[in-house]
Amino acid sequence: GFTVGGPVIRDKTFFFGAYERLSILGTGIGVATVPETPFREGDFSSLATSIIDPTTNQQFPGNRIPANRISAPSKVILDRFIALPNTRANETRYSTSASTISNQYDLRIDHVFSSNHNLFGRFSLKNWDRISPTAHAVSGPRMEARPNRNLVVSDSYVIRPNLINEAR
Repeated sequence: GFTVGGPVIRDKTFFFGAYERLSILGTGIGVATVPETPFREGDFSSLATSIIDPTTNQQFPGNRIPANRISAPSKVILDRFIALPNTRANETRYSTSASTISNQYDLRIDHVFSSNHNLFGRFSLKNWDRISPTAHAVSGPRMEARPNRNLVVSDSYVIRPNLINEAR
């Protein structure tokens, strides 16, 4: 980052600006629970719960859904977007980016009207973005964005040595 500052009007108006970038690049391990391989093929015979055919209201024989009854969109979603389990616990573990990037900008202006009257304003902007693994087999890594804005204006006036008015 960098900072810069100085007078705009000699002994009256001053400015200060700053920029800072923070980049933390890394990787993380994500874990997602995914359907067992037999479930992906319609074989639920390992379950004690009955799988009911919605057209007949009867249990599928052997708790197995026939391949021709699994819709094409379901097959596409399973094949393209949901990973196969790569652990014994029906999970898939994957490596993904886990980076944090932050850009911060600050600007401050001070003005002296007199030895008894000062005014300043400050504006800060910070964009904080983080990519993190998530436990969702379909969406993959999660992007978190946290934009922050801050504005301050302050007017200070010395009425008497023992009485000061400050408005923010």
